[in-house]
Amino acid sequence: MTAAGDSVKNFSLSRKFKNPCWYNEEGSLNCLPYMYLVGIPKCGTTDLFGKIIAHPDFVRPIAKEPGWLSDKRFWPRYMKFGFQGFSQFFSPIAKALRTATEDQAHNWITGDFSINTLEGSHFWQYLGNNKGKMEPIENNPQYIYHMFHGTRIILSMHLRRGLYSVFLADYLSVFPRDQILVHRLEDMSDDREHVLNTTHVFLGLRPMSKADLELVSRGEHSNRRRQADVSIGDMWLSTRTLLYQFYKPFNEMLANLLKDSRFDYGLY
Repeated sequence: MTAAGDSVKNFSLSRKFKNPCWYNEEGSLNCLPYMYLVGIPKCGTTDLFGKIIAHPDFVRPIAKEPGWLSDKRFWPRYMKFGFQGFSQFFSPIAKALRTATEDQAHNWITGDFSINTLEGSHFWQYLGNNKGKMEPIENNPQYIYHMFHGTRIILSMHLRRGLYSVFLADYLSVFPRDQILVHRLEDMSDDREHVLNTTHVFLGLRPMSKADLELVSRGEHSNRRRQADVSIGDMWLSTRTLLYQFYKPFNEMLANLLKDSRFDYGLY
């Protein structure tokens, strides 16, 4: 299996750093994400991104959403750089770690917030052992694990955005349950401070002071619904019922996967 659909040389991660990084043959430091926020669109991911990167031990990547795993590695402008092109998105932490103290090296991390990662590669049929198959037998979960076994996976979801259980099952087949954190959009709206603190603990980030946590958690939500959309009014009950019935078996499966009844969404 290759993580990029091209030839990726094996590399030995340095034990000096918490974040997955390695020195190439020329002695230059390269890094990959410690965590992935894998989805879902319109489920508070931009808001969560802004909150996570505010932690002093989190080094912001060049781009919020490289999108490399799912499709951009096949774009002509990226293909010529191969796997090295992916690691360049995380060059800020590589640069910072070159002069970091031992304490900083053991705490600093970075991440990939591409919200299309959960759905898998758009070109899976050209990758690794998938060639000639009708369905993928390997996809983003396997590639992420292949690159760094200790990767942390975060998923933000909302009732009417997708069949989460189908995709989450793929990740749970590869990663231990304690390396996957799932947030509901409702929880982020109701108690951002709690969600943020839970995320920090999950990522092994040092606790922020109460004052700093309150400050970061404050403020308007990113990408809020436009007033023109809000003024349309609530969803029709008939539409809500139809959606509820469609998603019900998948939500039941999701609750079973996570062993958490909160994810078996009701009609309201």
